[in-house]
Amino acid sequence: MAPRPTRDRDALQHRVREAKQKRDQAVETAEREFWTTVGDLSASYHGAQTDAAEELDITPRYVAKQVKRYQ
Repeated sequence: MAPRPTRDRDALQHRVREAKQKRDQAVETAEREFWTTVGDLSASYHGAQTDAAEELDITPRYVAKQVKRYQ
């Protein structure tokens, strides 16, 4: 087999980095939106954070940490 062309390899790596960066930004945006919504819902009544945590199958402490992180 012939060796990989350097120019093609560099172009591929560049496009993969761009795609990863775009994906990372989309994930960050989705996480921020999700935890902001959960935070708003968690403040809707006494015990709502516990109910939200139960629905998500995580601890209330984790909910609080994530809500704080994405405020």
